[in-house]
Amino acid sequence: MVAANVNFRFHSNYNSSPHLSNLMKLFQEQDILTKKDVPFHEIIEVVISLIKNEKILQNIKKTLKLK
Repeated sequence: MVAANVNFRFHSNYNSSPHLSNLMKLFQEQDILTKKDVPFHEIIEVVISLIKNEKILQNIKKTLKLK
């Protein structure tokens, strides 16, 4: 998450793979990737929630066209 946020904040002119980009969009929607300072524990809590409710898994399955 730290590396993703650094990339989002400082290297936005570079593109990630389409698979990673879809996951990054999910993180942006959740305000995980942001240009503002956020306490890291808040980001961890959101990621835990995304894992528990299978949003990350659903995103990956959709991107990779898995059933």
